[in-house]
Amino acid sequence: MIKFPDNSQRITIIGRTGSGKTHAALWHLSIRNLKNLSWIILNTKGSNFFDKIKRIKKINFDSHIKENGIYIIEPYPEQKEELNKFLLNVWRQGNCGLFIDEAADIGTLPAYERILRQGRERIIPVIQCTQRPVDVSHSAFTEAEFFQIFYIKDERDQKTISFFAPLEKQDWQKMARGRQSYYYNVLDDQVNLIQPLPDKKTILNRINMQLQENYFNIL
Repeated sequence: MIKFPDNSQRITIIGRTGSGKTHAALWHLSIRNLKNLSWIILNTKGSNFFDKIKRIKKINFDSHIKENGIYIIEPYPEQKEELNKFLLNVWRQGNCGLFIDEAADIGTLPAYERILRQGRERIIPVIQCTQRPVDVSHSAFTEAEFFQIFYIKDERDQKTISFFAPLEKQDWQKMARGRQSYYYNVLDDQVNLIQPLPDKKTILNRINMQLQENYFNIL
C-alpha cells in the first residue's frame, strides 16, 4: 500500500518544465484534509494555474490567517526580505501548510530553511516543486520524507537525485516513454511507479468540494 504525506510531512517534486510536476503538486494538495489545516500557495511565477480554485483568497505579506482554507501570495523576486519575514511568521504560527510552485525562487531564505528543518514539530507540511536538483535549498532534499520524480534528461541531475531516491538507469528509461513518475517514501524506503494522475478538472473538483463549506477571515 502506498503511503502519502500526513499533515506534518514534506514532499519534494522534481521534473523539467512541462513534465507535470505542478499538476502532481496540486493532486497532492487535493488528497489532504483541507478542512483541518490552512494552506498557503507561494506563486512566485505568477501562474494562472490556480485560478480555478474556488474560495482561494489572495493575501499579502501583512495578512494574518485566522481560518482554514487555501490562500495565495505572489511575491516578486525583489521582495526576498519581505518574503523571509512572512515565512518567519508562518513558522511562528505553525499549523499551516506551504505549497511552493518553484523552490528555486525561494533559494535559501533563513525562514524557509527553518521551516524545512523544524516544520514537522510545528505542523507545517510542505509541497514543493523544482525543475532540477540545483539552485535550491539542500534541505529540500535532506528533510523531505517523500519524493515524486518526473523524467529529467541530464544524467548529472539523475546522479544527484540518486543520492536521495534510489532510481536506476532503467527507471529513467521508463519515465522517458510517458508521463509516469516515481514516488519514493523515504521512511519506508519504498519506490513505486506512478501512472498518469487524474486530469486537472478532476483534481480541482476534489479541492473545491472540500472548500465549499470553508470560510476565510483575513485581518
